[in-house]
Amino acid sequence: MPNPKVNQLSKGLPLDALVLPDKPQLFALDPGFRNPYVQHFNLSVQRELGWNTVWEIAYAGSKGSKLYEFRNANQASPTVDPNSPIDPRRPFPFLEYFPNWCSCSSSTYHSLQTKAEKRFSSGLSFLAAYTWGRSIDEASQASLGFHDGGSFRYTAHPDWEKSRSDFDIAHRFVLSYTYELPFGKGKRFASGVSRLGDTIIGGWSILGINAFQTGTPRTITANVGVSNSDGEDRPDRVTGIPVYPSNQDPTNWFNKDAFTTPAAGTFGNSGRNIIDAPGLRSVDLSIFKDFKVYERAKLQFRGEFFNIPNHPNFRSDSLDQHYDTAGGGQITAALPARQIQFALKLIY
Repeated sequence: MPNPKVNQLSKGLPLDALVLPDKPQLFALDPGFRNPYVQHFNLSVQRELGWNTVWEIAYAGSKGSKLYEFRNANQASPTVDPNSPIDPRRPFPFLEYFPNWCSCSSSTYHSLQTKAEKRFSSGLSFLAAYTWGRSIDEASQASLGFHDGGSFRYTAHPDWEKSRSDFDIAHRFVLSYTYELPFGKGKRFASGVSRLGDTIIGGWSILGINAFQTGTPRTITANVGVSNSDGEDRPDRVTGIPVYPSNQDPTNWFNKDAFTTPAAGTFGNSGRNIIDAPGLRSVDLSIFKDFKVYERAKLQFRGEFFNIPNHPNFRSDSLDQHYDTAGGGQITAALPARQIQFALKLIY
């Protein structure tokens, strides 16, 4: 709905338009706004290994230029005086936060990718893939909302935020496979078994997906800032103290002693995304058994097992990233534990 107080800019701003709670939401479009573009480049080599198996190794990369981003166009300059009024220190006093939409961001991605794939033969197929990559940007949000970009320390220095992307995963390995067990009529073993025996030992298949990856990066923040501005406050690093504790666990994921309160009027020198959240270890397995009902129909038994080793996979978004709170460094949530389900499926 139109703002009842300011529905047409041509009418100007009422005298009380800047009085809370009815301050208008302002929005700026950068004069140098351009269309973003992404360049992709890759080089790959494939080799036939025999046994219906192909191995491939590749370099894949991309470069994003003039990417969309929202930045606070009215951030107050920091000061050592905690009693200094904030509005006079803004470029446009008394307007508070308003976003500037610009095509001013960039990104890069580089990766080494390799995979081995066996096409289905002799009852077996698999795909094993490994990626070693690095994604870098200064803001990883989609920038579709007016309040994106709020994690900047100081919008006058966007270069301070150049770091690993929020979604960056350094290492990822995935193995998927399908194997029809070689037992029963028409198979390698027990091919002459009776109909009853084939009903028991024939028609079994095993399918699996195993995934292992390192964690995504996270930023250490300060619960109480000393910049006296409205950017994101972060601590200073303490020289000589490691970021990760020797007894690291979900209740003590990063070393809070490695950080300290910065000098008044500063945002802290801890960079963006300097620690890694927990990684992922996922082992899922399915066992299928087909029972022939008649020529064009079969009954399939399915046993599906998720997270078979019951390994705790902790959620990275549940990490308290504050160094100066009682719960700082603690992870409070995890992905589902082991799950088992059985089903019957009629296929016709």
